[in-house]
Amino acid sequence: MMVSSGQTEHLKTALEESWQTIAAVWPLQSLIARNPLQGFENLDFETALKKAWIYFQNPDLPPPLERINQQTIKWCQPFFDQGQAVFPMPERSLGLYQACKKLLIFDKTLHQKKPLFLKWLKELPDCPEQAIQTCLTHLQIRPENYFLFLEGMLITLPGWAGYVKYCVKQDHETLPSPVNLTDYLALRLILTYLLWPKANELLTFLQKNTIKASSLILPILKTLQNNERKYHVSLLQSLKKSIKEKHPSPDAKAVQWVFCMDVRSEPFRRALESQGAYETFGYPGFFGLPVRVRPYSSKEEVTSCPALRAAEHIIEEVSLSPKKTNQNLTKLKQLYHALKYTATAPFALAEGLGPWYGFWMALKTFSPRLSAFIKKKVTNWVQPIIFTVPLVQQPIHSHDVTGIDFSHQCQYALDVLRGLGLTRNFSELVVFCGHGSTSQNNPYAALLNCGACRGQHGGRNAQMLAAILNQDKVRYALQKEGVEIPSYTLFIGAEHDTATDLVTLYPNFTPERTFPTHLLQRLMADLRTAQKITTLERCQRLGYLTSCSEKSRIHTIHRSEDWTQTRPEWGLARNMAFIVGPRQISKTLHLEGRCFLHSYDWQQDSDSSILETILKGAMVIAHGINSQYLFSTLDNIAYGGGSKITQNITGKIGIMQGNSSDLMHGLPLQSVYFNDKTPYHEPLRLMTVVYAPRSFILPIIQKYSNLTNLVTNGWCHLAALDPQDQEVYWLQRDLTWDVFLANHFNEA
Repeated sequence: MMVSSGQTEHLKTALEESWQTIAAVWPLQSLIARNPLQGFENLDFETALKKAWIYFQNPDLPPPLERINQQTIKWCQPFFDQGQAVFPMPERSLGLYQACKKLLIFDKTLHQKKPLFLKWLKELPDCPEQAIQTCLTHLQIRPENYFLFLEGMLITLPGWAGYVKYCVKQDHETLPSPVNLTDYLALRLILTYLLWPKANELLTFLQKNTIKASSLILPILKTLQNNERKYHVSLLQSLKKSIKEKHPSPDAKAVQWVFCMDVRSEPFRRALESQGAYETFGYPGFFGLPVRVRPYSSKEEVTSCPALRAAEHIIEEVSLSPKKTNQNLTKLKQLYHALKYTATAPFALAEGLGPWYGFWMALKTFSPRLSAFIKKKVTNWVQPIIFTVPLVQQPIHSHDVTGIDFSHQCQYALDVLRGLGLTRNFSELVVFCGHGSTSQNNPYAALLNCGACRGQHGGRNAQMLAAILNQDKVRYALQKEGVEIPSYTLFIGAEHDTATDLVTLYPNFTPERTFPTHLLQRLMADLRTAQKITTLERCQRLGYLTSCSEKSRIHTIHRSEDWTQTRPEWGLARNMAFIVGPRQISKTLHLEGRCFLHSYDWQQDSDSSILETILKGAMVIAHGINSQYLFSTLDNIAYGGGSKITQNITGKIGIMQGNSSDLMHGLPLQSVYFNDKTPYHEPLRLMTVVYAPRSFILPIIQKYSNLTNLVTNGWCHLAALDPQDQEVYWLQRDLTWDVFLANHFNEA
């Protein structure tokens, strides 16, 4: 078959551009929030909504395309499986296209024993690009329509396409089998040729419904406008009033706390500050450490830094126990899974353990607290708790390069302290507090952990930074940079459980610096009080309880231990704004856990480099979170995860509805809705508010195209609280400043 150079060039361009509209879908173990319409951020928000409805929200796919989707899912499930399947797919090591090329000939539902189809499958070229070209030619797709057709093949099954895009971006050594973008498209087109010879009809299908889409998005835009007018205007007016008030420098505090900027930290920070002895800061929960952690007694490394940043160091977690670790529990689990996933043993396993599992399931259902207590006791008896610590120092004699070299330790410490504006007036104790969440039977558990740590708990990163800053040689290096830490100051790590509001303090392992024991008793009492205040506030807001705080605390812990609980916590639902500035400007406001809070002192940022790091990193992360909640609420089927009741896990990588569907790539219904019809999250675009001169902000927005797109295309709003004239300014879509007025929200 002769192919012209024009066709080849059209195909090359189409292959590159067709993936632009697909957002990467992350696997369950490291779920992170992202904008499902990320591929449309180069379009204005209104146009993107119209296009997204045509692409992703049209439920009436042509029947032949539905069959193609089912077959694609059938082949993708075993190929991408990470240990759930009893028998692994043969030839996976060859890659998606090569494996399917060898195996498709055995699938009678595809070739239907037709000699022509069977012969065609056997003669497929080795190169996936050539296979795509062959299919396009047979389907009579003209070169000028290559892009639209290939894009149509992706957007009609966006979840699986998004997972392929994620895999391509990752290190192939961490994946069970190699894959690339052309492999997936080649498979889609081969199935299309076999099941839908008239697939050029897809072009007509994609080109219609434009008028219908325009009418459907008008109510959505109106809803957004109303929500934004109500909440953003109120917030800006409150902040404007706050900055006009005189805020004296904070008194010296006994303890300084650095929390994640997460919206769930705000109520706890407010409760802790009410105890009087504490000053709090906000920072992304990975605490500036781009690391991959090798957990103790585990073969799998976990990345603990934002998706926007690559991990640069491997940190090994080591045991503090001099004795050899007891591996009884690990061995029992391995034996159980080996029996569970063999061909015949599950029958005997069910017969032998059935009565016990029946009793245990009943206990977990009717008495979650008792079952959790029993499980903890038995686990500690079989395998006692091993205290571990992440080792940041590089080993002197080791072929395994782990740890962080000294120069990087100093740089990371300096970047965090300057980013916080914490370069003087250190307290006796400084606590870096990461966060995670506790829940049972929850495939979305990673989404409730720290987004800045790629769905991991942030306690490890907090321990690492504390260990770095407790070193005399690091402090000496920082002193040369103008950051003088008193010799009496101790840094420790901690972790905030956002489901229960319990805070765990990690021991300090720096011999030359001891914990100020006179603070310990008071600190623990104040943490318990802060927990009660925070849980009571949450329960009252949600209508769970309106009585005493002790009942609220018990109720919250109960939800985290209940394996039938579809809402162990609400996560970041109702988030609405990202505030960048000193704590003083928001300390008197009751933000109801709806705002990301990032500490920033513009007076310590003469070249605005710190603000640049915040806007191009943390603001983009906050926008991704906000967008995921927004779109999962607007259309939970197209952009969310659907109801947890009908979900199934596939291949240990993602969620499907039923036993065969597209990968659901957003939040489940129960994370954004009170019930099937009443939303809990209120859809609105992110408002970023920066306490800094306008001259600091605009050059940064103009420097980065993704930030420019977010503002000029209306994906988020941005306002400046200008400390020079104490006025609030609104950054308009044409990137000009205007004094803020409420009627700025008259345009969606």
